Amino acid sequence: MARTTKLSLIGLVFLLALFPLFQPPIHSLSFLFLVFLYIILAESWNLIGGFGGYLSFGHVAFFGIGTYTSALLFQKLGLSPFVGAFPAGMMAAAVAAVIGYPCLRLRGPYFAVVTLCFAFIMDLIVKNWSFLGGSEGIHLKLVEMEIRLSRSIFYEIYLGLAAVTVIFVRWVEHSKMGLGLSAIREDEEVAQTLCIPTARLKLQAFVLSAFFPGVAGGLYAYYISYVHPDVVFD
Repeated sequence: MARTTKLSLIGLVFLLALFPLFQPPIHSLSFLFLVFLYIILAESWNLIGGFGGYLSFGHVAFFGIGTYTSALLFQKLGLSPFVGAFPAGMMAAAVAAVIGYPCLRLRGPYFAVVTLCFAFIMDLIVKNWSFLGGSEGIHLKLVEMEIRLSRSIFYEIYLGLAAVTVIFVRWVEHSKMGLGLSAIREDEEVAQTLCIPTARLKLQAFVLSAFFPGVAGGLYAYYISYVHPDVVFD
């Protein structure tokens, strides 16, 4: 990336960070919050779908797992979602490791369909398990905060998380891992003949691609204060 481009992006992030200080309409903060959220989801998906060529249609499940993990940590242990966001990301990554090991043996549309089914299965499990709130969801009794202050805080947090996600994904892209994933995307059989550890790289990419949505989901639980499967798994 050219130096001028890097400086331009740094300047853009800096200006966006100052945006709440100008007292913009609350709906503007909410809109940009969602933009940052989708940047996090898209960039993290790019690790497995873009670099590796394995199209995951159920990636939203990891966002939902992170949301429910954070909500349960708050409800059962009183752990703030701000603190529980990292464990939420780790939980999403752990689930990705468990399902990724067998699922990544599949390729093309077979892998895509299996990941889509995984998202549907997670939705059904949550709706039918009372421990997770079932179809009624989980209400979080949080400390009341002035809405502008609340939206500004989450705006800044998600801006920072989006920036970290983009930087990390760009780093992976230019690393040995990124080159290996690109080789897998172009021709996995040839990559294997070149002694590229395809199975390990795919699993690593899948796990990492689940971590960031999990963290974002963990924070989202605090943002909406009401967690429901139709919201976080849709």
